[in-house]
Amino acid sequence: MINRKKTKAGFTLVEILIVAGLLVLFLIALSTFGRDVFIFNNRYSLSFSADSNAKSALKKLTAELRAAESSATGGFLIEMVASTSLIFFSDPDGDGVRERLRYFIEDRSLKRGIIEPSGNPVAYVTEDEKVQTLIADLLTASSSFIYFGNDYDGSNSSTPLTEPIDVQAIRMARFIFVIQAPSNRAPAPYTVQSEVMIRNLKDNW
Repeated sequence: MINRKKTKAGFTLVEILIVAGLLVLFLIALSTFGRDVFIFNNRYSLSFSADSNAKSALKKLTAELRAAESSATGGFLIEMVASTSLIFFSDPDGDGVRERLRYFIEDRSLKRGIIEPSGNPVAYVTEDEKVQTLIADLLTASSSFIYFGNDYDGSNSSTPLTEPIDVQAIRMARFIFVIQAPSNRAPAPYTVQSEVMIRNLKDNW
């Protein structure tokens, strides 16, 4: 008679430990992958939002400066310039009245102030200025307003005007903004840049 041994059903302790270890490794890998995807999406979202805001601000600034006109009081179309600020007159809302526009860098932000002329005789009252933030998280040491005169030829060798700048010598402006979001998960600093020739001062192009 043949004696057949019965085999035990189920898993041994070693097999259970191996399966549990593999499961833990799988869960760790899945968690790491999910975290990396979240960080990437967060960085992309921050970068896209900041880039969109910066491009919108530059578009507004260049359009308004390109169409700059004499002030409502008869003053020159540019009032004051510096490496971090610019004051000029334009009609952004198309109502036929030239507003006083002030773009300036302050508190790591690019801001825009606007004053509607008022009174009789007409004047720009600084207390009436309305200020909004256009770009946040600027690296202010690397962001600047640069101005050129008649000798600007479109090349990198063109020499900018130096301070103190005679506003009547300005023909073209360049704006450089370097952006860095505050979070340590944010994208690396990046630069947006634009140039604009002032239409009503265009005398050599």
